[in-house]
Amino acid sequence: PELFLDICKIIVDEGGFKLALLAQLDPHNKTLSLLCNYGDDAGFCHQMLKRRMANPHLLDSTGIMKAVEQSDAVIFNQFLSMQETAAYHDLAITAGIQSAAYYPIYQYNKIFGVLAVYASETHFFDEATDETLQEMAGDISFAIENIDRDQQLIASERLFHNLTSFVQVGIFRLDASLRLHYINEYGQNILNLPTPDSYPLWLSSIELRHIVTGK
Repeated sequence: PELFLDICKIIVDEGGFKLALLAQLDPHNKTLSLLCNYGDDAGFCHQMLKRRMANPHLLDSTGIMKAVEQSDAVIFNQFLSMQETAAYHDLAITAGIQSAAYYPIYQYNKIFGVLAVYASETHFFDEATDETLQEMAGDISFAIENIDRDQQLIASERLFHNLTSFVQVGIFRLDASLRLHYINEYGQNILNLPTPDSYPLWLSSIELRHIVTGK
């Protein structure tokens, strides 16, 4: 979704970071796929993924996988001095990366993926920066869950309307105040109601007794 790219843009453009990316976890084979990235002018992400595809074992020592395994934030404040990142030191130098931080993203209490943020200075991720990014990771988790709910709602609403237009049964939906909220086409035929010009206004004019008595 565009939301993910917008988040990465905000982190880089407003936060002063070098690069931001979101990766999604495949829970079945424990691999990560890149959802989006922003600020990667030197091709750091592409080259990093290319090396991991050639050598899958490299993923095990990365900050991204550590964040998944530990279910917690992982910070590399001296990226170019760490053994864990040795396989990517040359790429980091080219991209101007000196430090990195990785934050797990959740969906319904299970890890969905990781937010990875890179900076051009060592020790960039102090306590205040870490706290801000922790909050942002929480916001992303909330957004992912709500995106999913919205998609499910849209799907269920489409399914409902498709079914009600197909079955030969009058279906009426009332709201909490017993006002008619929905009527399918067969229900209109049962009550001998005309097709309305303004659906909401037309619904509000129908009283419950019309449905009960058919008059």
